[in-house]
Amino acid sequence: WISRSELAFLFMPDAEEAKALKMVRSIFYRIKQIDWAADYLELERRKARFNISTDTQAFKTAIAKEDWKAARKIYKAPFLADFSTADLATYNAWIDLERFDYGVLYKDVLVSYSSALEQQGSHKAAAEIIGDLLELNPLAEDYIQNYLRNSYLAGRKNIALERYQKFCEQLAQEYDSLPLPETQDLIESIKNNARLEPQQVSQQKITTQSPNLPSQASNFIGRKNDLKLLREELKNSDARLISIIGLGGMGKTRLAIELAKTSQADFADGIYFIELASLDKATELNNQVAKTLGLTLAPQKQAVEQIKTYLIDKESLLIFDNFEHILEAALILEDYLQASSRLKIIVTSRQRLSLKTESCYDLEGLNYPSENITNSLEEYDAIKLFVNSAKRVAPKMLFSDTELLDAAAITRQLEGLPLALELAASWCRIMPVQRISQELSTSYELLKSEYIGVALKHKNMKAIWEQTWQNLSQKKRETLAKFTIFKGGASLKAVEEITNTHFTVLLSLVNESLLKRIPPNRFDMHELLKQFATDKLTTSLQDTKNKHANYYWNLAFENSPQAGGKKLPTDFLQKLDDDRLNLKSSWWYLVDNKDLERSITILNPLGYLFLSKAYYKEGAEFYKKSLEKLNSQEFVGQNHSLIANLYVKSANILMPQGELEAAQEQLRRGLEVLGDEADNSQRANLLEVSARIHYYNEEFLEAKKQILHALRLLEDGDYRQKKASMWQSIGIIIVELKEYEDAEKYYYKAMESYQEIGDEYNIMVALNNIAALKMRTGELTEAKKLLEKASKISKLEGANRVTMHIFNTIASLCYKQKDYLEGESYFLDVIELCKQANDNTVSVAAFIILAKTQIKINKNLAAKKNLKEGLRLASLLDLESQYLEIILAYCQFLFADNNIEAALLYLGHVLEHDDIKEFSYQEAIELKAELNQKQLKMLKALKPSKTKDLIAEIRIKLNN
Repeated sequence: WISRSELAFLFMPDAEEAKALKMVRSIFYRIKQIDWAADYLELERRKARFNISTDTQAFKTAIAKEDWKAARKIYKAPFLADFSTADLATYNAWIDLERFDYGVLYKDVLVSYSSALEQQGSHKAAAEIIGDLLELNPLAEDYIQNYLRNSYLAGRKNIALERYQKFCEQLAQEYDSLPLPETQDLIESIKNNARLEPQQVSQQKITTQSPNLPSQASNFIGRKNDLKLLREELKNSDARLISIIGLGGMGKTRLAIELAKTSQADFADGIYFIELASLDKATELNNQVAKTLGLTLAPQKQAVEQIKTYLIDKESLLIFDNFEHILEAALILEDYLQASSRLKIIVTSRQRLSLKTESCYDLEGLNYPSENITNSLEEYDAIKLFVNSAKRVAPKMLFSDTELLDAAAITRQLEGLPLALELAASWCRIMPVQRISQELSTSYELLKSEYIGVALKHKNMKAIWEQTWQNLSQKKRETLAKFTIFKGGASLKAVEEITNTHFTVLLSLVNESLLKRIPPNRFDMHELLKQFATDKLTTSLQDTKNKHANYYWNLAFENSPQAGGKKLPTDFLQKLDDDRLNLKSSWWYLVDNKDLERSITILNPLGYLFLSKAYYKEGAEFYKKSLEKLNSQEFVGQNHSLIANLYVKSANILMPQGELEAAQEQLRRGLEVLGDEADNSQRANLLEVSARIHYYNEEFLEAKKQILHALRLLEDGDYRQKKASMWQSIGIIIVELKEYEDAEKYYYKAMESYQEIGDEYNIMVALNNIAALKMRTGELTEAKKLLEKASKISKLEGANRVTMHIFNTIASLCYKQKDYLEGESYFLDVIELCKQANDNTVSVAAFIILAKTQIKINKNLAAKKNLKEGLRLASLLDLESQYLEIILAYCQFLFADNNIEAALLYLGHVLEHDDIKEFSYQEAIELKAELNQKQLKMLKALKPSKTKDLIAEIRIKLNN
């Protein structure tokens, strides 16, 4: 039976209930006019059912009879087929949930069926059934073990070995891991023809009845890692009471229900969901528990004792939902746990219970893509939820790449908060995704639902915050309001000083899920809660803003590489990175207040950070907005030195992105602003940037000339950091001129300066540069020692960019030493670090040499894919210097594919160009040595080709 109200909501979720019920009555009337259908329709005043034989009922009947063969046959036929109506979004969502639930049941059927066949000795048939399970989940290791054992027992050893090999490849590709030790032991037994016994299993009764859990109107999305960790905790015998803690709307209830669904087999005496939202006071808890358990309480006995008596020796799971408003009743849960050692409790709450037996699991938002990620967006849980929610209200909606980027922006704005994502997506029926994102950037008013049948706590984010706010003390409200000034969180020291709040108040707010504690000593606040707290402000934060600006000015000064050549803290770069958003916020505050002299103190370490951590896009955008501000009418005639500094920094940040013309233009503007006013330090800065532009344009002699000129300008004065940077630069430049001995001297000179001021980051850079030089001169053993030393330092936090370069050098060294497997691993790490840093220039070379490495270990498909990506990026950045390397790599690919005659054109072209890297040219010579006389004649007869023509040809072939 189904209630008429529920039918009304299924068919017309957007309509008023009276109108929807009228539509349902109309449908019933039409059904009665159909002869065959009228016999099956049964109506009562408030409910109805269509009592017809269905495949789902037949499926359940087969399970009840333990007729596994019949159950499998029913499910494998078109199951729940022809049940889809494109314009009924809620109905489709319900059907999807039904299919999902039956899919879970089907897996249980296959497990029971295969176990029964194995016990009967029908191992071939059992393996076939397990094969069905592996189609559903090819990486489930318990299925693999059963498949291997039954295939072997059926006399099909080769099939078992082939399947194991396929499983290993899939596992390595998906998770970069190996099979479990027991799986490896099993395969060794099979290889050695050992005697295996059928697995003895106790058959568990499959129930087609759902546990005592509320039904859901949509599919559960994501949270794989959360579920994995919570399942492990639930299986831990010491974890008796698990509290899932998080903000309102974080999805605590849905997660608890999903955890319960996947844990049914572990609780023989049942799972019970106890809803607490309707309770007015803590004393009502026992009655609610008894009601859920189906227990009638005797009035003359204590309720808690009766419940404990009922729970004695029970292997049950009790789920208490929304415990935060009856915290006084928390001790009762410990009473329940005393009744049975096999009883477990899950609590969902916005606040921890503070019990000794409590294990807290802090729930964060769904994972969402960072701003620099634009590919494979659909893989992120927050995007999946937004798209699914949008399609429930607009079933025909298709998301373009642009709309997915807008959806990604929304997930970042909402920090993956599930309820907020669902509420935002509900507007997709009438509003473009981009507009939703724009609206959310200024207000959270969109985050409410107008649907009937939606619980109040799921209707409105503002209402959730309001209820929480009313229960806070005045001090906590003030703290939250002041905390809104921080960007990207803050350290404990910063929060205490700037907001004048004691540590105990902060911890209390953490316990109430209103602040997040980020180990070891940082705090942050959800962006939506910040908006709400900002709206609640009744007083000015001017004093707090002044404290904020002064605090981060001091932080910048203490950790600035340009601050008088003083010795820096070893973790200075990490400190700057942790608070870069606060530093930027303080910069804007000082600029808005025209305190330009002090703003320079923040600008210099920020610029150093942007380059060191490869925050190129962020830095470029920051400089662009800063220049727009300082070039406006408001600042006419003020601080030319600061504006020129910004142009120089802007040019520096554009170069690694391959935007050399734009960098040149920024440099020109910097010179124009300074005119004849430039001092030696400023001229040296401009010359250094100009030298780098010449270097990127492969004009090495001019680059050398300019950097030497810059160094002469800095002879007088304490410019240790600046000089060290230039010594590094000149070393890099003259390496290209093959002045190796002088380059090494400059590198060591730079490293000595960095050691004096404690700049660990640039010590690593210098070591990496020296190692790269040693590789060029063939001193590979010495190079490896230097890289190992640099790699140890790079394990310090905050060294991602230099780690990228170190790993790239190590990977290249592995390639030269023919250690291809280790080299492949390093190159994959380099590419991942390049993605994080958005450094396409380094990733081009990494993709090319990774492809060459994979060719050497017969991974030709992977090599082709990576070479294609390297070519795409090289073309995008117009890096012609990499084209010969790509041509050589493609030539090696053809040789590996035994397509040597097709490779001759490319080999001949590489051999004509002695400007290719020396090692690469040697590789081409080695390929030539493999040719027979006929092929050598063909090579000699080839006509010269243009590099770009060959690249265009390779692009076409790689895309085929």
